Amino acid sequence: MTLLEVRDLHKTFGTGSGAVPAVRGVDVRVDRGETVALVGESGCGKSTTARVVAGLTGATAGSVLLDGQDVAAGALDGQSRRRVQMVFQHPAQSLDPRSRVEGAVVEPLRLLRGTKGREAQERAAAALRSVGLGPELHHRRPGELSGGQQQRVAIARALVVEPDLVILDEPTASLDQSIRARIVSLLRALQDRTGVGYLFISHDLSVVRRIADRVAVMYLGRIVETAPTEELFSDPRHPYTQALLAAMPSMDPRRPRVSATLAGETPSPSRLPTGCAFQDRCPLVHDRCRTEDPLLSSRGDLVEVACHAVGPPVG
Repeated sequence: MTLLEVRDLHKTFGTGSGAVPAVRGVDVRVDRGETVALVGESGCGKSTTARVVAGLTGATAGSVLLDGQDVAAGALDGQSRRRVQMVFQHPAQSLDPRSRVEGAVVEPLRLLRGTKGREAQERAAAALRSVGLGPELHHRRPGELSGGQQQRVAIARALVVEPDLVILDEPTASLDQSIRARIVSLLRALQDRTGVGYLFISHDLSVVRRIADRVAVMYLGRIVETAPTEELFSDPRHPYTQALLAAMPSMDPRRPRVSATLAGETPSPSRLPTGCAFQDRCPLVHDRCRTEDPLLSSRGDLVEVACHAVGPPVG
């Protein structure tokens, strides 16, 4: 069942000649209990998309539907704000350094659910237990915790109000490899237990492969490919997706190393070329690419690709 549906989302910063289109016609769907990852290079628009979906900034155009209700205006009501929570890359920056762990988790219960007193404390303690933080840590401040512990507090804080959707913006990027694995396992276990949907923003494809059910690849504000995770990793269609996957480090010495070097430079978002934005870096570019921007079209079951060189659309 569809939980989140983003339709033709646009976000432009600035006005007039200084306008910069950060998101250009993005469509994304997240079902209940599903994890959809948005991936791409820095500056591709994935975090801006996340912030619009979370209601932290308004959309320039398009719709963000939560169970059919449009929340794209950037002013979520109390009920919608409880249902959509966000976990950021740097937990130390999202937690009040003066607040103790228990207080940080009680606060959203008080503000978004009106839960107070002993009930709020008990719910906060249960949320902290669910992320592996015992009572000996409840009275510490964020600065007294490790990075992994801080991120667990941030996850508990997001989940304590029982949201339907959690947006995770690079939640493991600042953590070492062993802690990343623990956080991913924790997120999957919590999802299995609660049925929460995740929109997972990351440039770390190894983490994405472990946690996501489907992947959407972004380039300069647009999605250029979507597919179920294993299908995307085993058979990437778009040349940009192929380059991203080729750049992944491998621990398997038998796996041939494929060059990920792309010709040309990424164009400025404020001066995009006519036609496909990827044309100057693409090894498959042809005349049509320089005049016509490819649309995201079906190339099979749950697979969509925006590329003139990748087979005909299905249907």
